Parts: sequence; structure tokens; C-alpha cells
Amino acid sequence: MLTNTTTMNARIKHLQDLENKMASGELANKYSKLEVQRFQEEIDQMNILYGGIKDLQGRPGLVYA
Repeated sequence: MLTNTTTMNARIKHLQDLENKMASGELANKYSKLEVQRFQEEIDQMNILYGGIKDLQGRPGLVYA
């Protein structure tokens, strides 16, 4: 996870964009209820995967395994 930072950063950016669009109501105005529900499911799944690292400003200096 620490070696593919470009991919991780892109996915985290996508997650934050979806969360912002959901909060502003942009998705609800543009898409049907079913599509909005699928976006919410995608947001929930991505929060499970990336929730702990989405607010990091940079790479961690040291990781203990």
C-alpha cells in the first residue's frame, strides 16, 4: 500500500470528490435514486478501505508491522 502512492492518492481523491458531491446534493439532483444509492455504497466501501489514511498529508515516516 505504501509503494503505490499515485494509485492510492487517486482513489482517495475520488473518494473525497464523491463525498463532497454527495454532501452538496449534486449527485441527488443529477442521478436517480438507485444510482445515488450505488454511489453511497461505493463511498461506504471506499471508507472501509481508505478511511484511516484519507486525511494523511504525506507518507508516514515509519511503519511498524
